[in-house]
Amino acid sequence: MSVKQVKEIKRHILALIEEYSTNATKSGSIEEYLNVTWSDDADINTKLIPLINLQYQFLANQEGIIRIKDISITDNTNKPNYYTKYSLAGASKLRSVEILESDLDTINYKYLNGKLYVKNTFTGIIEVEYNAYADDLTEIDDNDIDDYELEISQNACVALCYMVAGDILITDTSANYTAFSGKASQIIQALDNETNSMIGIVEQADLRGI
Repeated sequence: MSVKQVKEIKRHILALIEEYSTNATKSGSIEEYLNVTWSDDADINTKLIPLINLQYQFLANQEGIIRIKDISITDNTNKPNYYTKYSLAGASKLRSVEILESDLDTINYKYLNGKLYVKNTFTGIIEVEYNAYADDLTEIDDNDIDDYELEISQNACVALCYMVAGDILITDTSANYTAFSGKASQIIQALDNETNSMIGIVEQADLRGI
């Protein structure tokens, strides 16, 4: 089963809490717990999304979120010495710019503060690949949060479940939460933490028109 949507994350966290808490009243199987996205404990419900978000931000920074955006660039050659700005949602670092369709073989561009500036001498379609910051889950509407899919790997999502369950159970002196940190650490160590350098411009130029 894929564990990427927030509702699946919540189900697995609650299942782990129910399984490891010695104070929990177990009235069904683990499969039944996996169908639950809401706890009888109002305090847990209040903490779930903020704690999921906290660990999501951490794991996203560890693993790296990669986004790809295709940009169609129209003819701006009437101002050839100027650049046109294109926003990259949540961008933290540029990885690459590839020409998908154009009569030109090269493109002059600059990346600055989450935005791509392309010199107006270029027309065509480009593919931009970049690292992005994770979305803040606490800012997503309550009606949409359960269907939101985390932009980290399956293994990272599983680690997140253990980490959040441990965060919640750490205040329960009777709960057996010590296994969570070890399990999460094993998974995190196995994650590929890929690093890449920012791609520079093809030729040096000023940024008139920005």
